Formats: sequence, C-alpha cells, structure tokens
Amino acid sequence: MCCLMGKKSVSKDTIISALKPSDLKHPGLLWGSAFGIGFLPKAPGTWGSVAALFVWWLLIGDLGPTVQALIIAVYFAVSVYACHRVCHDFAVKDAGEMVADEVVGMWIALFALPNALWILVLGFVLFRLLDIKKPLLIGYIDQKVAGGLGVMLDDVIAGIFTCLALWGLVFAFHELGISLI
Repeated sequence: MCCLMGKKSVSKDTIISALKPSDLKHPGLLWGSAFGIGFLPKAPGTWGSVAALFVWWLLIGDLGPTVQALIIAVYFAVSVYACHRVCHDFAVKDAGEMVADEVVGMWIALFALPNALWILVLGFVLFRLLDIKKPLLIGYIDQKVAGGLGVMLDDVIAGIFTCLALWGLVFAFHELGISLI
C-alpha cells in the first residue's frame, strides 16, 4: 500500500483513510482533528469549518481584535506543531481528518468583522470555495509547502483572502449608507 495525502490506496479505485478514530489517543491527532470532528463522515473540512464558525459566533466573534488575533496566533502555532507530529508519526501528508487548518482559516476569514449572521454565512461559503478550489497562491502553497506548516498555510491564505473580500463588502455597504449589521 502506498501513502498518498493521508490516504492508503489499496487499488486504483479504492482509497481508505490511513487514520482511524482509535488513533485519537495521539495528542497531535486529537488537536489536529479538532477533537475528533475531522472523523465525521463525508466532507471533514466542511465539518471543521462549521465547528469553527460556531465557536467563533458563540465565543470569539464579540471579542476585541487584539484578543481575536492572539487566539488565532496561539491556535495556529499549536496546530502547526500538532499537524507536524501527525504527518511525521503517521507518515501522512495532509490527511483529511486533520481539520485544524479549516478552523484557523475560518477564524482568520472572520477576523475583526462584525459578528453578523450574513457575514458568518458569506464568510463560510467564500472560505470553503477557496479552500476546495485552491486558486492561484492557495494551490501553489498547498503543493509546495510540506509538514505541519503546509497543512495549515493554504487555509491561512484562503482565510486572508476571504477576510479581505468580506471587509471590502462591509466597507462598500458603509460607503453606500447601507447598514446590514
């Protein structure tokens, strides 16, 4: 069996995960999978983004930008290390079960924005689109940077692009005298 981006290939058409829920005893995988959310069936990145969205909405979104930035920075640093350990210890590149990258990317996407429902929903959609399609710089980083940093960095860039787009909309609405908050 060969290892390919966190998956073990048993044949040309069949791919099974290299990671198992029983591996959650590994602290890096427990953290990297957002405490097991990455093991939910079908679209683990989407589940990780949804979980991040709810944590943001309930706990982080109303905090000041300095505190938000500190939370994001600490989460990013711990996640780079955790994902590095998973990549090394399980011989995977970027296993789908590791969703800490979606969490930090989603949080960056919403950084310092008003905690309004329309912003959260649009941020989620935009971030997932960029994370899945990986256009331009996002795809380049995804292909060229390895290890824990490689797992995390493409989602950080997707989060930054999403945040800039959302801030552009908020600013445009403000300039037009439209209040949607």
